[in-house]
Amino acid sequence: MERESQELASRAAVDRETLVALQSDLVTQKLNTQQLRSSLEKMGLDLDQLMEPDVALETYVLSECKVMPHVA
Repeated sequence: MERESQELASRAAVDRETLVALQSDLVTQKLNTQQLRSSLEKMGLDLDQLMEPDVALETYVLSECKVMPHVA
């Protein structure tokens, strides 16, 4: 009985550590995603547009053409 109690306590401790690590990873990924979205918005892109690379590329090229007019 004592041994089972120790095993359960040990598993619970491991589970708590796992949950803390997963929560930390989730927060980190959330921050990374927000930073990526912000960077994409600065380039005139939307994360959803990346599902269609041709559309994203065209949008980016057109926005760059507006910023840097063609010099003849």
